[in-house]
Amino acid sequence: MASTFFLPLFAMAFVMQTDFLFGLQQLRRAQYGHLIDGFIFTNDVVFVLEPVTSKLACVRICLEEGTCETVTYTVTSSGGLCRGHSTSKVFTDAIQCPGTKSYVLKKRNSGGSSAWHEKSCTLDSECPAPLSECFERVCLCFPGYYYSIGNDACVQTCDLSDLTSHYVMYDRHAVWGNQANQLFGVSRDVCLEEGVNDTMCRAVTYDSALKNCKVHHLTCADVPETSWKSGLTYSDYFQKICS
Repeated sequence: MASTFFLPLFAMAFVMQTDFLFGLQQLRRAQYGHLIDGFIFTNDVVFVLEPVTSKLACVRICLEEGTCETVTYTVTSSGGLCRGHSTSKVFTDAIQCPGTKSYVLKKRNSGGSSAWHEKSCTLDSECPAPLSECFERVCLCFPGYYYSIGNDACVQTCDLSDLTSHYVMYDRHAVWGNQANQLFGVSRDVCLEEGVNDTMCRAVTYDSALKNCKVHHLTCADVPETSWKSGLTYSDYFQKICS
């Protein structure tokens, strides 16, 4: 007779919390941009799923789908309606729908798809590229090394002229000090744009609690080891991608 295995309540709570935190990490990593609330859109639909239990779950579905760039999530009596769209352009075909949240997922690796970069992982061995590691459950280059789109590889150096307007996010990490410029009271999008506009910028650090933006002309590999901080709740480090 087959036996049924039940997780103890404390173990179930741990699994649920771990999954939630991973989903939150993916949502933050996606660099989502908020669209107008209270509307659903009818153009370029790639999937409509119900029930989807949370906004985080909806975003994860979009990230894993491949062509999805925008999601809307509507709270319903059955749990939630998740719609994915293959465009991030401003929508003209909108239908009013109270309780709906809409997000554009700004996928940074616009130069092409990678078989390993920014893929989910649990072990370093799952990240096959030299100079890469499983960083916060995502395959990334070692902090301070650049991801090169053209080579689909990690490189130690990148000319300023080869830096793109896209970033790799190292969440819950930061460079303290060593900034060339600092802005206060700004959003993350404004911070990243400031880095794009600064032709000498190689990375930025953003603190979402203080809304503090630091623009760096160096990477975390170029600063003293004591300036590279980890395990931070509100700070994230963004390093530019190399072409």
